[in-house]
Amino acid sequence: MTKELHATYYWDHFQYVLRYVQKHYAPILSVEETLFIEQYQALSMPAQCLFLRLCSRNPTWFRVDKLSYAEIPNIVIACNSLEQTGFLEYLRVDSGESLGTLFSIFTRKECGELALSISPEYRIPSALSKGEAIDFLTERLADKKLIQALIDRFGSLVRPRQTDMLEFIQFLFFGSTARDMTDFVVRDLGHRQFMEVADDELIPFFNDRLEVIQKWKISRWRQELRDLPKEDSVDDLALRWESDIWPMVDELTDKTAGAFERSLFELARRFERETNIEKALALYERSLLPNALERRIRILHKIGRKTEAMDLARVGLEITINPQELHFFEDYLAKQDSNSSIKRVTKSLKAAEKVAIPIEFQGKVEQGVIEHYKGLGYEAYFTENQLWKNLIGLIAWDLIFDLNKQSFHHPFQYAPSAFHTEEFSLESWPAFQDRLSILDDFSSCMDYLRRVSSAQHGILNPYVDWFSLDLYLMESFLQRVPTESLKNICLHFWKNPSTHAKGFPDLFVFRDQEYAFVEVKSPNDHLSAIQHDWHQYFKEQSVEIKLLRVVWK
Repeated sequence: MTKELHATYYWDHFQYVLRYVQKHYAPILSVEETLFIEQYQALSMPAQCLFLRLCSRNPTWFRVDKLSYAEIPNIVIACNSLEQTGFLEYLRVDSGESLGTLFSIFTRKECGELALSISPEYRIPSALSKGEAIDFLTERLADKKLIQALIDRFGSLVRPRQTDMLEFIQFLFFGSTARDMTDFVVRDLGHRQFMEVADDELIPFFNDRLEVIQKWKISRWRQELRDLPKEDSVDDLALRWESDIWPMVDELTDKTAGAFERSLFELARRFERETNIEKALALYERSLLPNALERRIRILHKIGRKTEAMDLARVGLEITINPQELHFFEDYLAKQDSNSSIKRVTKSLKAAEKVAIPIEFQGKVEQGVIEHYKGLGYEAYFTENQLWKNLIGLIAWDLIFDLNKQSFHHPFQYAPSAFHTEEFSLESWPAFQDRLSILDDFSSCMDYLRRVSSAQHGILNPYVDWFSLDLYLMESFLQRVPTESLKNICLHFWKNPSTHAKGFPDLFVFRDQEYAFVEVKSPNDHLSAIQHDWHQYFKEQSVEIKLLRVVWK
């Protein structure tokens, strides 16, 4: 049954955010930010509610006569209060607003009504689209006359001000611009459950003002880049990156270094897609990311600078631990040393066993192979990464959500922030090794998995997928795979979770004590480097692994 939210739920949520920000960040807030909070809190509750309502909606401008909220008894009074305190502005003939932005909130029919309200001579031909109708009017009438006509015909129009300040306050709370207030609603409606962390155990994401401003600037710039239409030149944004973002390079903190590197890579990639190769190369050269090194090698090879490309590939072999990147560097060098060389992953695929599947399974090839195995008397399941991730997520639940690591910053984290760092794997390594001893006793292990599953069911965990969790399948899996192999695979996963949480075989099939993990490839599919890496590791651990190449029949 869907839960109902009370009328001012969003006001309650923002008050929670303000309390958090004032508690944790008051010493580093600017005068303007502190004043924003003080002035907002001094507003009447209806005015506060209206400001939040307007800021949460997409249109830039709003018709006052169309605004109606049960919890705001008098919209006009609330608007006037917001205007007097600088939280809202009314449309005036001298506002200098883009007519395209203004007209976006009106229908084609309303544009026609507006034209007739000015004069019958401006009747818009019925064959014109809305965009053409707007052009028709703007070509014939001065901007100020059109704006006055809009106000006369449809009444007052308003838009919220200080929206950047509101977004900044939310950014402080979440530590990111990728999250917003909808997280509160999703939780309250019961659509997501998060691990409960007491308010007094939450700590601020940022340590000082420098971290805040650096990440805020980078995040905003990256959003503008993502929003830039593909057909538009990136030159202006690149100039801003050089003037606003690059100067941070010598003062980057741990909290901002990753976002900085990603901004650099994304800009270079955009130039590369625009075929501005020289600018792309120049930016990739500044990047410390392994995938930037790969892009440089690919570009240099393409433009005939192969000696430079090979030198960089050798550098990549020395500095990279990511299996996918390592495979790229190794295979690139092998290919240059011998024209007949074939990638190791390609060799594996060429040598794969073939299985004939009815062509009606085209587009759902894994299901076709499942039916093939069922026809041979096996039980067969599509498991891919999730079987292993579910096992590790349940076994290590309390290790993942260890509050002693002090890295919960807000109530909507599906894991502590430290979870995504190398330090987390290193610090938790001894405890995780000890925990894997539970695999030594099948019965005890299954009891433990059932207890954790029952106690935590539905709560977000970075590894557990509740929709795919099948304890019968888990039981069948644990009964058949050798215990030491299970432990070693889990440790291999835990050591490099950022790269090794994917690439596992598609299927798990079994019959009596016989079992196999099966990677399925359609005729035109390829084997990724991380898949090849896992296949090789499974073989080293004496775990049954098959690579099947489908042919249609």
